[in-house]
Amino acid sequence: MECNICRKTITNSYTFCPFCGHALVQNNNTFNKITTGNNSINVGVGNNSKQDVYIDNINFINENNELVVRYSEHIDEKVIGGLNGFKRKFEIAGFLSITSALVTIIDYFITESNYTFLFVLCGAAMLIYAVDNKQKYLDLKINGVFYKSNKPKLIDKDGDIYKIKKYGICPVCNGKVLIYYDNKFKRSLGKCENNKDHLYTYDHTIDAGVPYAVFDIYQAE
Repeated sequence: MECNICRKTITNSYTFCPFCGHALVQNNNTFNKITTGNNSINVGVGNNSKQDVYIDNINFINENNELVVRYSEHIDEKVIGGLNGFKRKFEIAGFLSITSALVTIIDYFITESNYTFLFVLCGAAMLIYAVDNKQKYLDLKINGVFYKSNKPKLIDKDGDIYKIKKYGICPVCNGKVLIYYDNKFKRSLGKCENNKDHLYTYDHTIDAGVPYAVFDIYQAE
């Protein structure tokens, strides 16, 4: 049989499409009863028409839906260098910023070359990088957690430093559902890292989502 959403060929015994996660309805040639209510959508297609209709669930989560994705903060990849790595970074960057400042002064007053502005930018960038790494080092050493915009970004766990990232778990293949902004649909979505066809909505108010269904409707030839 063919999935109505992603058009992939799948086994008749499946209740969910393994490619996009869509719930499948088996055709048993019996009378089908359609009940509409809240959140119902009417689509009219005229003669010689061709249109794309995009339908998704917004701010509506059915707790009985097996394909609900819950987004939360998770410990992710390990940071190379650990806590001392941030200390070395701000020490090296601080030294380079001071060196760049000295070179800028010499370049401006003695050589009068055209690279003064470039040295100023390099010195400023190194100084900002040094301050950022020093703050991470101090927060991790004192509190064990580094926050940015009131959100945890790094954590000290058993002497090792790990990144913290918000993602969900795909109910179809158990892969990570990473949050990203989709320029096509002009909204944030969740995409499974194992299969790009496993696409979910993302509601930041409840940190949850459901399968993001895209329907292509064309007139039959």
